[in-house]
Amino acid sequence: STLFPYTTLFRSDVWRLSRYASKGAVIGGASKLLKYFSTNYKPKSVISFSDNRYSNGDLYKTLGFVVRNEIPPMQQYVQGYTVRFDKRSLNKNNIAKLYPDVSLDDTEWNILQKLKFDRIWDCGHGKWTLTC
Repeated sequence: STLFPYTTLFRSDVWRLSRYASKGAVIGGASKLLKYFSTNYKPKSVISFSDNRYSNGDLYKTLGFVVRNEIPPMQQYVQGYTVRFDKRSLNKNNIAKLYPDVSLDDTEWNILQKLKFDRIWDCGHGKWTLTC
């Protein structure tokens, strides 16, 4: 598991669980790690995000997290359907840096189509919160 402070301007007692992974099934592993963390670091809350491509959030439900909101599917670009790019990485400013000879007189999407990119959408995400 990877936990780190999710600090904001006003709060430093909220932590973010950025990743939980295990090699094979570890029965009760996530709950034991979370219990150890809660006991030793005493957070007021822990947030995390689930990727709806891979999970419906059952682990979070089991651990006592509550889904706070569903983040809708987000657009991504692909090139040759083998390499995926976050939409923000291919805005016009970045296109100009990556492809200096390309005219920016068109829409971002039209420019990328000329560069042989296509669009796909992910399946959305869930934002989860555990109040300790």
